[in-house]
Amino acid sequence: MIEAGHGRKGNFSPKGKQLLIIFFLLLLLLLLLLLLLLLLLLLLLLLLLLLLLLLLLLLLLLLLLLLLLLLLLLLLLLLLLLLLLLLLLLLLLLLLLLLLLLLLLLLLPLPLLLLQLLLLLIIIINSYYHNYNYNNSNNKKYYY
Repeated sequence: MIEAGHGRKGNFSPKGKQLLIIFFLLLLLLLLLLLLLLLLLLLLLLLLLLLLLLLLLLLLLLLLLLLLLLLLLLLLLLLLLLLLLLLLLLLLLLLLLLLLLLLLLLLLPLPLLLLQLLLLLIIIINSYYHNYNYNNSNNKKYYY
């Protein structure tokens, strides 16, 4: 590699210079490859981070969806409860109406009953009055 006889150190032969250039070129290529590998690793790390962020976003979206579903279920339950309450109120109203109808049916013969009682009272008063007149009159007939 080094030429003999000139006395100066560091003087390379053309073949040595070529080998040195090839060595430095290979070293540069190795460095470039290492840099490319580092860049690829960084890109992979960035992709992994992006994937992790996407997964976190998906998880958050799923959680939000679950919360929305829970809220919807709660709303549905509240609506069902309200419907049940309305149904109960309707049933109570129906029962009240039925009771009122029953009372009306029971009270329907009342005027007729009152009329009968009045007639009976008139008959009793008339009978008493007739009896009183008969007992106090002069044309009494005694049967023995």
